[in-house]
Amino acid sequence: MNQAPAVNGAAEIRAPEAAHHNEHHKNGVVTVIGQYFTDTHHAPKSQKEILAETRVFMGHGGEFKRWNLLPAALLNHVCLGGIYDWSVYNGPIARRMSEGAAEPVSEETVAVSFFITVGVLGMASFLTGPWLERHGPRIPALLGATLYMIGQALAALACHIQSLGLLYFGIGVVGGSGLGISYITVIMTLQKYFPDKRGESAAYATGGFGLGGVVGSLMQTPLLQKTTVANTFLIVMCVYAVIQFPAAFIFRFPPEGYVPPANAKDRARAVATNTPAATPAEHAAKQESFAKDAMSLKYILIYLVFFTSIMSCLVTMPQIADIAVSMFHKSASMAGMVVSINGFFRLLGKAGFAVISDYFGRMPILLLSEVLQVVALLLMLIGFHVGNFWLSQVGLFFCGLGFGAGFGVLPAAISENFEPEIAPSLYGLSMTAWSFAAVGGGILFNVIFKHDKAVGTPEPHLYDNNIYWLFAISVLGFACAAAFMVLDRRSRVAAAKPKTAAVVAA
Repeated sequence: MNQAPAVNGAAEIRAPEAAHHNEHHKNGVVTVIGQYFTDTHHAPKSQKEILAETRVFMGHGGEFKRWNLLPAALLNHVCLGGIYDWSVYNGPIARRMSEGAAEPVSEETVAVSFFITVGVLGMASFLTGPWLERHGPRIPALLGATLYMIGQALAALACHIQSLGLLYFGIGVVGGSGLGISYITVIMTLQKYFPDKRGESAAYATGGFGLGGVVGSLMQTPLLQKTTVANTFLIVMCVYAVIQFPAAFIFRFPPEGYVPPANAKDRARAVATNTPAATPAEHAAKQESFAKDAMSLKYILIYLVFFTSIMSCLVTMPQIADIAVSMFHKSASMAGMVVSINGFFRLLGKAGFAVISDYFGRMPILLLSEVLQVVALLLMLIGFHVGNFWLSQVGLFFCGLGFGAGFGVLPAAISENFEPEIAPSLYGLSMTAWSFAAVGGGILFNVIFKHDKAVGTPEPHLYDNNIYWLFAISVLGFACAAAFMVLDRRSRVAAAKPKTAAVVAA
C-alpha cells in the first residue's frame, strides 16, 4: 500500500528529466543540422597541395589559370545535360519493358524516371553545398561522376532484365544524386573564381547543361535506332566517363585572399570566400544569418521566381518526342531533331540571358522569362488545337528559352543579394525548387494527362488542362518578379537616404 505512491512519485520526478532529455536531444539535432549548413570552414591546404594546384592537372600540365575552368565546366555540364533528352528514351524503354509482359508499360510510366532523376538532383545539390565548401570541388566532382556512371549502368541492366523499379532506382536515385553533386560543384567553383563575371561564368556551366540537350539527342537518337536501349546507356556512360573524370581534376577553389586580375573592387568578397575557422559566437551568428536570409522576403521571392520559371519546360520536357510522334505522327528522327532544337533554346536561354543579366540586371531578365512562359503556353495551346506542328514546337522552344533564363541568372542573383559565406548554402537550398517542380509538377501533369486520356478527351485537347494550371504558375512568377523589383528599389532608396542626409549636414 505504501510502495505505490513512492513508485508514482519516482515516475513524476523522472518525467521532467525525460522531457528535458528529449528537448536537449531535439536541440542537439537542430544544432547539428544548423552546423552542417553554415559551417563552411575548410582545412588549410598543405604546401604540397598548393604547389600542385599551380598546375592544370594537379602537379602536371601547364600553369593553371582561372580560364582553364571554363572548358572543363562546359564539357562536364554537356555530359550532365544529356538527361534533358530523356523523351527520346521513353518509347524504346516502354517497348522493351512491355516485351512478354502481361500488361504493356506506357511511355508516361517510363517518363516518371525523369521526374525522379531531377527530383533527386535538386535535393543532392542542396545537401552537397556545405560539404563542397568544406572539402573543395575535386572530391565531389569525382563522386558525382562516379554515381552518374553507376546510374547509367544500372539503367542498362534494368532494361536488360526488364525491371522498371531498378530503372527508377538506377537512373533516378543513383544517377540523380551524381547529377546533383556534379552540378552544384561546377557552378559554385566558377562563382568563386569569377566574382567579376558572375553571369558569364554561370553561362558556361548552365549553358553547357543546355548544350548537353543538343549533343545528347544527336548522339542518343541514332544509337537507339541502331542498337538496344541497354547498349545505348552503356555507350553513353563510356563517353561521359572519358570527359567527366579528367575534368574533375581541373576543379579547385581559389587560394585565400584571391582577387581576380585587375579587379580590386571585389577584394572584400574574395577574401570572404576563404575565412579561418569561426569562433562559437561567430558560428552561432552565421547560423542565425542563414536562417534569417532563408526566411527573408527577398530570398522567398527569388525562390518562387526560379520555381515558376522552370516549371513549364520541366514538365513538358519528357513529352517533347512523344508529342511529335503520337499527336503529329512524325518519325523518330524528326522527334529527335525537335528535342535537339529545344535543347538549343535552353542553351540559348542559359548562356545568353546569363551574360545579358550582367548589363540589364538579374530580376528584369527573370521577369522576361515569365513573359516567355506565358507566350509559350499560348502558342502551344493554339498549335495543338489547330493541328499546327511547328507552332506548337515554337511554344515548346520558348518554354526552353525561359527555363534557361531561370537557371542562367539564379547563381548571380543569389551571390549579389546575400553574403558570400551564405550564398552557396542558399543556392543549394534553391535547388530544392528544381526537385519540387520536377516531382510535384511532374506527378500533377501525368495524373491530369492520364485522366483526360482515360475519359476520351480529343487528342488536340489532351494538354489543355495542364496548360491552364501552368499558365497560372507563370502569372504567379511574373507577380513575384515584379514584387522583388519593387522591394529591391525601396531598399536601395532607403540605403541611399542616410548618405544623402550626411552630405547635406556636412
